[in-house]
Formats: sequence, C-alpha cells, structure tokens
Amino acid sequence: MIELDQEIKKAIVKWRENDYEGVSPVTKSLLDFWFKEEHYLDDQTEFRFWRCQKEAIEALIYVYEICGYDSLYKLSQGFNVRLNFDPTTDLWAKYCFKMATGSGKTFVMALAIAWQYFNNIYGTDNGKRNSRHFLIIAPNLIVLDRLNDAFENPNKTFLKYPFIPCLLYTSDAADELDGVDLGCRRIIK
Repeated sequence: MIELDQEIKKAIVKWRENDYEGVSPVTKSLLDFWFKEEHYLDDQTEFRFWRCQKEAIEALIYVYEICGYDSLYKLSQGFNVRLNFDPTTDLWAKYCFKMATGSGKTFVMALAIAWQYFNNIYGTDNGKRNSRHFLIIAPNLIVLDRLNDAFENPNKTFLKYPFIPCLLYTSDAADELDGVDLGCRRIIK
C-alpha cells in the first residue's frame, strides 16, 4: 500500500503543477477558492487549510474525478502497483484518508461534501456520479458528538470557515431561482 500511496502522490504533484487540468469547472473553482485565495475568519484572523487537508482532498478528487477509479483493484491497476487481495471482494467504492488525530479530518470531510454537492447541484456532466446526500459514520460516541457538533448546524463549519465560495446575487435574481439559503450565502440549485 505504501508504494501505491507514493505513486498517487507523484501523480498529484504533476497534476497540481498543471493547475488541476481535467477537472470540472465547478471543481476548479472550489480548488482555486480553497487553496489560492486568502481567507479571513470573522475575527479577522487569517485562515488556511493545512497541507495534509489539501493533499487529502486533492487525492480524492484526482482518483475519482480525473482517473475515474471506483475500486482498489482499478486504482492499483491504474498505477501499476501490485497488491495482494481478492478483487472479487472489492465491490463498492471506498475512499479513505489516513490522517493523524487532530490533523483536520472533519475539514477534509467538509471539503469532500462541498465538492460533491456543488458538482451535483450545478449538474456537472463528466461521466461521474456526484451526490447531494451524505452518510457519515463515526467509530465511537466521542467522534459522533464532535461530528454532530460540526455538521448539524451549517453555520458551525460551512459558514464559519471557507468551504463555500460566497455567491452574491441581487435579491430579485435570487428570488427567481430555486436555492438553499445559508444565511449570508445562497447556494443556487
């Protein structure tokens, strides 16, 4: 598995250097917003996503949206890395991040949710399925409490931190569109 991880990282470095070539316009806008723009929180402190968070969401987007791999078997074949496992048991797409405690896994989940959600509601047609519904599974009650705290109230995570680009419309234009109002930001469907 370490060899596969190293091959993915090498591919992502080249992809990043080519300005995320091949992603949907929605994904490109999100990546640019998250990692190229300056962000300030309400108290005017500067905010940046950590390098490990950036690398994690880039890996997910690269493997899913660019490569189109939906199984470990296809992933290992695509990167020409031999893994010892039974491919007949690899029936469902599973994506994971190996990140240390306190390294920002919840933020990576929020980045992944925003990426999938916006590609879904903007109707990205790139041959990939994008979701607007999400199931988050917690390994224990302590983690569940933290996830509930982060995701039950959109203002807690999605509006406090720069996950969603601020989309500004006049009230007349916004009223004509079917949208979800998230306080100061309107997400257009």
